[in-house]
Amino acid sequence: MNKRIVSLLLSTGFCFATQAASDSWKANLAGSWNIATNWTLGSVPGITNGTTSTDVATFSTLLTSNRIITVDNNRNIGGITFQNPANYFGTAATNAAYTLTGGSLLLSSGGVIQVNAGSGTNTSTINSPITIQGNNGSLTLLNNVAGEVAGLVVGAISGASTAGNTTTLYL
Repeated sequence: MNKRIVSLLLSTGFCFATQAASDSWKANLAGSWNIATNWTLGSVPGITNGTTSTDVATFSTLLTSNRIITVDNNRNIGGITFQNPANYFGTAATNAAYTLTGGSLLLSSGGVIQVNAGSGTNTSTINSPITIQGNNGSLTLLNNVAGEVAGLVVGAISGASTAGNTTTLYL
């Protein structure tokens, strides 16, 4: 590398930092969202210093009992996917489900929260308050399950649009 470029990088304080990215919950355990070792790739999805994250948090570990995930405050995320997959023998997933609770979730405009096929008979829950970000922001809640009884319970949802704008919730 050119000595001038190295000098410029050092003098401007430029450094490389690990960025958040989409990731999947790692284990059949309860835990805190903001701990990197709880995620498969070690990158905590979402950010706490903005409102335009496109990261998706996926909760798809085969559960043996209900698991509570504690959300840190103002966790901005682009989407959340729940899917409790079939076990190694190909049989339906257990009745266990995830519950997200604690701090608030800031859903980026255009965000999607979904329950996917293969989730078995269970109901995942989001107790954390959800705020849809952006003027004319939107959130889509999807149940992509056929032939199973998998549900999603969501608590308080609000929008951050300013006067004269709307927030849209698609079901």
